[in-house]
Amino acid sequence: MDLYVFDKRLRLIFLDAIERIEIALRVDVALLLGKRSRDAHRNPAEFNLVFGSQQDSGGRTAHDKWLDRRDESFRRSQEEFVKHFKVKYRGEYPPIWIAIELWDFGTLSFVLDGLKLADQTKLADKYGLRPVLLTSFVRNLNNIRNICAHHSRLWNKSPADIT
Repeated sequence: MDLYVFDKRLRLIFLDAIERIEIALRVDVALLLGKRSRDAHRNPAEFNLVFGSQQDSGGRTAHDKWLDRRDESFRRSQEEFVKHFKVKYRGEYPPIWIAIELWDFGTLSFVLDGLKLADQTKLADKYGLRPVLLTSFVRNLNNIRNICAHHSRLWNKSPADIT
């Protein structure tokens, strides 16, 4: 029982820390892209070639698929700020600083991986990391967040189960 309580407390500490990191990254990504355009997240040219341009056998890019999922999330959302936006700006897509509020940590991780190297470097520098470490770090944090959020055991978890 003591180990269960310890693990529960450990998960809560991690969730609290990850929440702070997620919010900081959301702000940083929204500011980075939002300085270019309110719709920068909708523009595949703002992303690296693999994410923004490389097409699958059906002629669709990872950005196309990602944007379809984000648009569907926006359409389904019952959040008050989304309802307000839909009424006030009928038929428009939300700007980055609104859209990013609907992204979960996995979505944010996916977008970070899809950013151009210069943008990844700018964000990584802010956190004292190399770009490849930033994206890897955030992916791993997302996995830890999911372990914690779904009440799985965190204590003594194998690193292979986290990455």
